[in-house]
Amino acid sequence: MKGTKGEVKDHWLDYADDIYDKEVIFDAKSLLFIMWVFIPLPVFWAFYAMYSRWEQQARSMKNVGDEFLYIARQLQTDNLIFPILMVPLFEYIIYPLFSKLDLLETRLQRMAAGGMLSAIAFTLSGIVYLKMEAQPLPYGITITENTIFRQVMLINNSPCFLSVYKPNRHSVRDFRVDFFKVPIGENKRWIIEPKHCSANKTVSVSVDTGVATAELVLLLVTLSDDELIAQVDNEKINTKDKRIRIKICFSTDYDFANHKNASFLLQGDSYYTHISPSNATEPSKYGVTAFKLIKPGKYDLYMPHNENEYEGKPIGSVELEKEGIYIVGIYQNSLRNVTKVTYFSIDTILSLPLLYQYPQILVLSAGNVMLFITGQEFSYSQAPQALKTFVQGIWFLLLSIGKILLISIQNKFVFEKHSNENFMCAAILFLCVIIFAILAYSYKYVEDR
Repeated sequence: MKGTKGEVKDHWLDYADDIYDKEVIFDAKSLLFIMWVFIPLPVFWAFYAMYSRWEQQARSMKNVGDEFLYIARQLQTDNLIFPILMVPLFEYIIYPLFSKLDLLETRLQRMAAGGMLSAIAFTLSGIVYLKMEAQPLPYGITITENTIFRQVMLINNSPCFLSVYKPNRHSVRDFRVDFFKVPIGENKRWIIEPKHCSANKTVSVSVDTGVATAELVLLLVTLSDDELIAQVDNEKINTKDKRIRIKICFSTDYDFANHKNASFLLQGDSYYTHISPSNATEPSKYGVTAFKLIKPGKYDLYMPHNENEYEGKPIGSVELEKEGIYIVGIYQNSLRNVTKVTYFSIDTILSLPLLYQYPQILVLSAGNVMLFITGQEFSYSQAPQALKTFVQGIWFLLLSIGKILLISIQNKFVFEKHSNENFMCAAILFLCVIIFAILAYSYKYVEDR
């Protein structure tokens, strides 16, 4: 730049040297240089703050009690426990190791690397959501493209491989379960074809997902006297009730039609209970029971001998955890010398363990150390002596602006899938970091000027 007398100066503020002394001008330039580097930070902080939604992810994962939500809640309240624990690790081990490779030597380099780690954390979260979305929801309704769906859970309590036509073909293996997302209000007949077993006839069953049906529609399939049986159970499930409930789906040699008061016995170490077939299903050798509350523990399962006595040996055992909705399948065929007991929790069979969330939390915490803590250090060390408090205030102001932006934009980005939301956040964070790195490339530290 040229002055009025043709004098060339490095910066436009230098032309004020006839009014202000060099120290004031130097301080003003230092402030502008810092502000220039910080330009992309408000947008970065806005999308970075969306990690607060990870608590919702944690609540959808396996075995999440209050004690397991601790870490997610610490993130929700901006608790810095992990970053504080990581500071000595970075200062005494990680930074010196990278310094030997001529990497992460300056604060701006560390900040850019921390931003990249934050973007990677959201990418990991998106991958976890992809795995969760690949699993059908256990119960409840979902909305996709303005269509409301209800879950149908098919329980194959038989040795048959099933081909299910609804109308598209789906395969279900023997003694397995599968879930189907069906539009609410649909009432169609499903065709079920058995394979690789003694049954040779297809069956059809009407599956109604009307508004009045339960949150989760159970389609029970079993084999009795070489005939495939399919029936729908619409018993309502209170999914908010966290107590253990158990339902038995059975096909046995014992004929309950001739013994109206007969029941199954679940015998624990210090507790036992009887579970009777549901009268609504007109039980005979096959049927279901109603859901029944039961205490946690390990139980041996006994078949009835008559209405008042039970077989001497259990046919199997089940282990029930602290909470959940359990389905127990009993299949018995003495002619073929087959007795099989299967059980699973609707809640846990479809959920990923909470440990899947730990990598993204640790990576985000590492990014926090490198970006947030190093950023404060950079702001303080590069700020003029008279403006150190002011620059620190600017740093936190940018953080606040980011959170204000979050409030204004979070309802603008509505995704059908949480994975897409996290990948979008990761992409924007990557873009912000690239812009930050470009701006920081030409920055000259105070000690080098």
